[in-house]
Amino acid sequence: MKKLLISALVLASFGSSAGLFSSDTDDAIQTIKEGSPDGCPYVIGDMIDSAFTNETWKSGKTKSGRIFVDIEGDVNFRNQEQKAFMQFEVDGDEFWLNTLKLNNQYQSQMMTRSFANHLCDSVK
Repeated sequence: MKKLLISALVLASFGSSAGLFSSDTDDAIQTIKEGSPDGCPYVIGDMIDSAFTNETWKSGKTKSGRIFVDIEGDVNFRNQEQKAFMQFEVDGDEFWLNTLKLNNQYQSQMMTRSFANHLCDSVK
C-alpha cells in the first residue's frame, strides 16, 4: 500500500492508505471503502456505515480521465442531523478528499478535520 498524497484542504485529516485497486470507476468506490485515514485505525467504508444513514456511493470519470467518488447521506454531527456530501478523487491506489459539504455548505479545513475525527469515533 502506498501513502496517499494529501491535498492542502485536508492535510492530516484524510491522508490515507488505499488498497491495491485500479483507477477505473468500478474499482474507485472499493478503493475509498478500503482506505484508512491517517490517525484512524478504521477503513472509510466502516466509518461511513457507522456514521451515515441513507448513504449513497457514486463514481464517475471526467472527459480528462479524472475519477471521483461521491458519498452522500444523513449524519448526526455536533448534535444536529445534517446532509453530508463528500467527494474524493482517486488516482491509482491514491486518493484524497476534494470536498466536504454539510447542509450544502462547503466546510473549512478545521471543520473537515473535526468531521474526520467524528467519523473515526463513530466506529464501535
